[in-house]
Amino acid sequence: MIYVATAVTLAVLLSAAGWVLVVWFGGAWFRFFRYHRKKGLPLPDGPRWSDRIGHWLRESYALLMIHVWRLERGPPRLAPAADGDPVLCVHGFTQDRTNFSALRRRLWMAGRPSDSIDLGLPGRHPRKLARKVIAGLEAMIARHPGRPIDVVCHSMGGLVLRDALATRPDLAAPIRTIVTLGSPHHGTAGARWPVRLWPEAGGLARGSDWIASLPTLAEVAPDARTVTLAGSADYIVYPQDTAHLPGSEHVDLHGIGHAGLLTDERVMDTVIAAFDGEELPEGRGVTVHRELAAS
Repeated sequence: MIYVATAVTLAVLLSAAGWVLVVWFGGAWFRFFRYHRKKGLPLPDGPRWSDRIGHWLRESYALLMIHVWRLERGPPRLAPAADGDPVLCVHGFTQDRTNFSALRRRLWMAGRPSDSIDLGLPGRHPRKLARKVIAGLEAMIARHPGRPIDVVCHSMGGLVLRDALATRPDLAAPIRTIVTLGSPHHGTAGARWPVRLWPEAGGLARGSDWIASLPTLAEVAPDARTVTLAGSADYIVYPQDTAHLPGSEHVDLHGIGHAGLLTDERVMDTVIAAFDGEELPEGRGVTVHRELAAS
């Protein structure tokens, strides 16, 4: 009887959690499309429902993979990489260091050592998270003295990096390349009530005082190559150009959502090319704007 009661309780809890996810996920998509219609912006990749369903399915798969990585506690323990230059990964809001499991595997295969910062549990203003990034940069510089460092950030992580480098400009010297994936550099229209009740989300909203106080990546790391990636189906960070910064190379990816920026092979190829100092690949739904224009 105890086992039956336990099984029923678990089933009810899992069902409730599943419905919460469906309602939240579906609600986020609804607000995303409503915002585009209200502002008169073109719907991502066309108005066809088949496109929207395809985006939703790809994003659902990406979310599933992220949760699997979290359960696995990140990528399996990898043997020390070859003598490649190190890479530091910075995750976004409500996430953790396991988000970069797929990218870190690719980096390891390319002979690049990497580490991923854990910003801790949510519930703090993102300005307070900069010290975690500062500690991560200091640790990587100490482990790899004299080596250039590449940094990749997802979502909120890109803004926290800007805050960290504004606080400690000396840490920018060894940074060679910075890539941000769906970071709301100018704030996101998706951070609305009740999401804005979270301290982090309030700081990421459009018009927030924190974002207005941050220098651009080109200002805090003038010697680094900076690349900003935006997904056309990103239902968390929008409008699309909010993920770009003046002074950076802008990359737009067709049909990729917020979670998909952590799983899609086109994103991996772009990040690796940027870190290797190569021309950024185009085609397969990837558009590169090399003029470093202000957004």
